[in-house]
Amino acid sequence: YVFYVGGMLPGRKIENHDIVFAIGQTVEDCYDQIKDQCSDFSGLHIDSYTLYDGIFGLRVDIVDSKLAINNANDESLYLCYIGVESPGSFVEKHILSTSKGKSASEVKAKMKAYFSNEEYWQSDGVLDSDRKSMHVDNMIKLESPSLDFTLVLVPDSTYDNRRPSNIANYIPLS
Repeated sequence: YVFYVGGMLPGRKIENHDIVFAIGQTVEDCYDQIKDQCSDFSGLHIDSYTLYDGIFGLRVDIVDSKLAINNANDESLYLCYIGVESPGSFVEKHILSTSKGKSASEVKAKMKAYFSNEEYWQSDGVLDSDRKSMHVDNMIKLESPSLDFTLVLVPDSTYDNRRPSNIANYIPLS
């Protein structure tokens, strides 16, 4: 699972958010892993989550790291955190999107093509205040959230048309 969590951090004035990776059969199985990864949050809660068991024609297998084999197709999944600034808006908005590719640069190019309006993308990091602007803030390669396990991507036509299904469900954890 990938969780979008929120809570207050010491010395901060507004709620903070982060992404947490956890392994479990159910969401509830992941609660302790989330709490361990976010021990500095007060008022910790889940805002949304996504199950990554298969996506984009790939099945995601979790295997013991000692038994892991290389991905046959050399592709990885990436979670892309895209910032969007709009004229007149005080706060940067964000889009979370998932893509697959052989490298971060390949996935970044896919994200630009997917959102397709190139004029929105910043190349120099400077915002033109007269237009909307988009940029990739972070790209996270979806790898093992635990040293004991490795995520292996296996081609599987069962998942050809599957995209991440985000579940927005506020769940307090502390």
